[in-house]
Amino acid sequence: MPGFTKAGIGMNHVWLLAGPPFGAELFRAALPRLKASLPDVPVVALEVVEAAGGGGWQASAAALAAKVGAGDVVVAHGLAVPVAIEMDGLARERGAPLAAVALLNGPLVRLDPVAAVVVQLARLPGAAHTLFQAAPWLT
Repeated sequence: MPGFTKAGIGMNHVWLLAGPPFGAELFRAALPRLKASLPDVPVVALEVVEAAGGGGWQASAAALAAKVGAGDVVVAHGLAVPVAIEMDGLARERGAPLAAVALLNGPLVRLDPVAAVVVQLARLPGAAHTLFQAAPWLT
């Protein structure tokens, strides 16, 4: 990752956050490269609904914000974007600002109706995973 060195921005951890229907496996290809370029920095990949026990994005943000520390980097994809934005605000409020937040392909203000349905499905045990794994349009 050019420009992102432990000495350059003081990062302690890199958090890779995926939203439903994707899980941490969304970052499977990026993990080895990231760990190789930052061997001394722990990299954590999570699915945000699972990380907070399914309590919605606000609960996910609060649970994850309690885990991040000053200087951490958060990368959020898709429906994890609102969680990352809220995490950043909560981290600043407690005086432990993140070093950087990268937002990839997700809603910034509110969920559209389709995304809202996907989030609701993700709260059902195994429903979203089953739906998207068996979806004929994804094969």
